[in-house]
Amino acid sequence: SRPPLKHCVASLTKGVVKFAQVVGVFPGPRFDDADGADQGEADVELLGWEECAENMSFRVDKAWRQRCSQRFRNILDMIAKKADHSVLRLLQISQQHIESQLERVKHERELWKEVVERRQQQPLQLALSMKEGSGMTPGTEPKRIPRPLTGR
Repeated sequence: SRPPLKHCVASLTKGVVKFAQVVGVFPGPRFDDADGADQGEADVELLGWEECAENMSFRVDKAWRQRCSQRFRNILDMIAKKADHSVLRLLQISQQHIESQLERVKHERELWKEVVERRQQQPLQLALSMKEGSGMTPGTEPKRIPRPLTGR
């Protein structure tokens, strides 16, 4: 004994409505309220499955067009493009991070170059200042500086 066709079609309609609610193209539960449902939810029992089935195609099509039919062909296309966009954004963030690190390293390299150049010039400047300060003239002996006495 099979269930009557009307019962089977009602069950199928309920399943399709639930699927459309889960996908987001048919009013469904929003879980904002304490009891987990919202007044905007389409209740198949209240609407009656005949009325619900009659205008479902129109309602789903309207909801899809309002949300994103111009950008995406279907839900899978939307998910794929969203994933591509997320990956692209992560790559852009990584690129910006690498570029900022590279700029920091370039700046540090320039600072180190300056330090090395100064250090290379210091012995020359020290030698020149010692030569000027000692009053030495070519061909004369350097002054001897006495060493302090130690306890040896």
